[in-house]
This record gives sequence, C-alpha cells and structure tokens, in this order.
Amino acid sequence: MKFKTKKASFSSEKQVCFLQPLLQKKAMMLREIIIHLILIGLIFIMFFMATAGRVSKNEVRQQVIEKQIALMIDAAEPGTTISMRKIGDNGFINDISAEAGSIHVVINDFISIKGYPYFTKSSVSVRDDVTKFYIDVR
Repeated sequence: MKFKTKKASFSSEKQVCFLQPLLQKKAMMLREIIIHLILIGLIFIMFFMATAGRVSKNEVRQQVIEKQIALMIDAAEPGTTISMRKIGDNGFINDISAEAGSIHVVINDFISIKGYPYFTKSSVSVRDDVTKFYIDVR
C-alpha cells in the first residue's frame, strides 16, 4: 500500500505575506533598541560633561587641605602651633587664612571661595615663613 501525500506548495507571494509581519516586528524591535542605546549614550555624555566641568584637581586638593586643617584646629588645645609646608604632595600652597570661623587655602593660585569652618572657641591666627605656614591656636 502506497499512500500518496500532497505537498503543500506556497507561492512566493504567500511566503512573503506570511513572513512580512514577523520581519516588521523584528525591525521595530531593532529600531527601539537602537533608539534606547542612543538615548543612554546621550545621558551618559551629559552626565560626564556636567561632572567634568565642576570637579578639578585643584578644587579637590584645596577642599581636602582646608578640611584637614580645620579638623586639626578643632582637635588642638590652646597654645598649639600647627606647621604646614608650602610645597607638598598636593601642590604649592600660596596662602592660608583664618577668617570668620573658617579656614581658606589658596593652592596653585586657585582661590578659595567658601573655605571650611572650624568650631574651636580659641582664637586662630596664621603666619607664614619662607617654607612653612604656622597656624597658632590660642
């Protein structure tokens, strides 16, 4: 016994019509992925440019030195003298000043605007030498 089977034959038009919605769906997904990648890239670039403009090496160094000096002043007992070298690992310190309860440091000619506050009740004065600054807590 032989069975005869009919082979289903599709014309090329029917095959295209059958695959067309599938191809359109894949194309839409690909477009969405590309748009998402472009948007993520733009957001990353905007974030990078915003932070790169705000943070400079001198500003960070200046803030670190101001904070360290303020913490040393707060921990110092009256009659203590703190000495700081003008040339160090953080660059060249041009000036140190103590005004209105905050310490200001000028490093590599980068001027301090806010300073860093200290909370000691003692008076603080700064004097400089050729190679060092001396911070007197009295």
